[in-house]
Amino acid sequence: MEAVIVSLDAAHALDRKYMIAFLKGLSAIKYHEYFAKANKDKANEEEEEPMELEFLYGNLFDEDTTSPEDFNTLVENGMKLLSEIVSTNMDKEGLDTFLTRKVSGKDEHKKAVQMFWK
Repeated sequence: MEAVIVSLDAAHALDRKYMIAFLKGLSAIKYHEYFAKANKDKANEEEEEPMELEFLYGNLFDEDTTSPEDFNTLVENGMKLLSEIVSTNMDKEGLDTFLTRKVSGKDEHKKAVQMFWK
């Protein structure tokens, strides 16, 4: 069996909806410059405030069930997950294989990753 390279186990308390919101927040942080360039072309020139990790932790996670250390681990692994998916530009089948072989976590969270990537 291939080694797991990304663990989403620290997200054990999140439901699918919150996991998708977490992934969207992480991608907004990681790819902020790219989103800003893409949005410059739009007619609406409003500057959006950049997403912050503190906002994600405070609004999506319960401090009683997810420690700051677990959150930081999840952020690192989430960033690694996003990088891997984006860098290889996975199709649905490739993503399914990657999630099965290389990602540990609840099936619900793996489904959230699939929904987010669509």
